[in-house]
Amino acid sequence: MIKSTKDIYLSAAWLSLGAKYEKVDRVDPRHMEFFFSSGNDAVSTLDGKLKISREVDLESIEKQWANAELMVNATKFKEALQRMKAVVHSK
Repeated sequence: MIKSTKDIYLSAAWLSLGAKYEKVDRVDPRHMEFFFSSGNDAVSTLDGKLKISREVDLESIEKQWANAELMVNATKFKEALQRMKAVVHSK
């Protein structure tokens, strides 16, 4: 599933909860649109084992965000917001 938003804070919440950043649409530089996927990805761990990450429910996260019910790790959210700002300011 791919979802998009123009809200940088929702983007940071999705990213901090494990969504995968896909791309940014810069057609309107004042209102960029961020695209995320919720897919399952295989990831190799340090010991060489394969780990399947869980699928992120972007729709549920967005609903919790809109209802002010979403809880995220503050440190992960801060780092995700910094990464999203880097996307905004990169060319």
